[in-house]
Amino acid sequence: MFPSFEDVSKRLLKSKYDKEVFKKLVDEWLHHIQFYDEKKKYDQKKSYEKIEVLLKYAEKLASSKLDLFEGKKPNEIIVEAIVELIEEGTIPIKWRNYIFGHSDEERELYPLVKKGVWEKHKKAKLFETANMKDLPCGNPDFVLLEKGLVGENFIAVEVKANKDALKNFFNQALNYRKCYDIVYLATTGWCAISHEKSLSKINFS
Repeated sequence: MFPSFEDVSKRLLKSKYDKEVFKKLVDEWLHHIQFYDEKKKYDQKKSYEKIEVLLKYAEKLASSKLDLFEGKKPNEIIVEAIVELIEEGTIPIKWRNYIFGHSDEERELYPLVKKGVWEKHKKAKLFETANMKDLPCGNPDFVLLEKGLVGENFIAVEVKANKDALKNFFNQALNYRKCYDIVYLATTGWCAISHEKSLSKINFS
């Protein structure tokens, strides 16, 4: 459930914190000696041009010899700048949630999860099972029944909305695999980022 880079960048512009991302890229990371002149030019750009400018400077960082950016794509570097600004407290939680489509409440994610699952399994029957305690192998948030080549496939979907809950998924998944043919984890972009040590493991296309 990671939003596309296009969506992230649009939300960043709407939040008005793109200026802070520009500062981190150009001033803190590139140490541009004419930062304030470049910032004036940036402020005069139209919205669609600002993303192009951010990508241009991120490209310079990607092609630099700095270890921090080795092997990273420009869009990954921009997302990394956003993440640092969030962790520093520069970008408030309200806008973090907006930019990355995050919610700390699992049930708020259910409509989006249902949509995503149905797009992948259009002919499956979906059941909300989060509150069911009599299932044989734990209680995933959703269970799907899908006709396969031989009988029915049983699919479990577990929704996680925070890092601490995400840690429990791996043990749950091992238990689910005793009964289900497929086990899905549904989480938010921010939750995935905060859990992963390497941003390159996440698809930012």
